[in-house]
Amino acid sequence: MRSDIWYKWLNRSNTRPHKNGHDRYYFRPKGYRGKLPDVWKMPDCHSRDDRFVTAYAAAYNYYLGWLSQDVVEAPAYVGSLAEAAVKYKSSHEFGLLSDAVRSIRRARIEILSDQYGGAQISGLQTKHVQKDLSQFDGHAQRNQLKSLATFCKILGQRIWDH
Repeated sequence: MRSDIWYKWLNRSNTRPHKNGHDRYYFRPKGYRGKLPDVWKMPDCHSRDDRFVTAYAAAYNYYLGWLSQDVVEAPAYVGSLAEAAVKYKSSHEFGLLSDAVRSIRRARIEILSDQYGGAQISGLQTKHVQKDLSQFDGHAQRNQLKSLATFCKILGQRIWDH
């Protein structure tokens, strides 16, 4: 597609053009698997057409709204681990992770939030982290430690003493 407009995550549906001579495009973010929403189907017109640009903007806004669903949580006490989990999931660094890593870390942080959500983040100590890590073996323990380290780094909290 040659155009003076750059479209992110726009994929052509097949190699043959549509019956009207234009290629058919779909909005599909990198790593997205599953059924495409109807709003991600682009209209049968040239990519520089106003209808196409408007449809692309709607698809992109829908995607941003879909991403923000992950951040909406029940209200939490100020300074609690549950509040810190919400801040972490809405952070820029968390958003830069790949979809697969983000979903794994989100699940791990939500489990922690469910177990210890009312605890104050300022009271987090090395012994608490070690107790949590003792539930895991091998690679799972290492992955849990990476999740916790990133979580605490973003919050500015140390989780172990050197």
